[in-house]
Amino acid sequence: MKSAMGYLNFNYAIILIIILCFPFCKTRSRSYGEPITLQRQNIKQFYKIAKIDSIGNVFVIYARKDSSVYKIVSTKSEENCERLLVGKSYPLLLNNLVQKTVDSHKVSRHAIPHLGGIMYYGAPIIFEPDSILDIYTALNLSGLCLK
Repeated sequence: MKSAMGYLNFNYAIILIIILCFPFCKTRSRSYGEPITLQRQNIKQFYKIAKIDSIGNVFVIYARKDSSVYKIVSTKSEENCERLLVGKSYPLLLNNLVQKTVDSHKVSRHAIPHLGGIMYYGAPIIFEPDSILDIYTALNLSGLCLK
């Protein structure tokens, strides 16, 4: 009987040690599949729509604010709404799509001059070296509809 009680106490002791050590266990795995956190920029500022183009299933919207031109992409949608109009100003929540670093290496257009653009839903979106070095999405835009 004593050996059975000793065996049970030993099992409880092992379980207790595992439970107490568990919070201190942590893995340090890195992979290239980690999500990229994009920073919001230019939160809810007004941009004047200068031009609207289309490439495949993507709208390319050129918007101005002060002396800067922003290239904004949005996937086409079939929503019924009042669409953006060239010459009008809208409050847009812009989010930069151009990743600046990968594994602490600079990969922006500024650091790698031959980087030509990005792919967005299968459409090549090209940088314009004279003026546009970043490409944005608008978090409050669906197609050409302001949400």
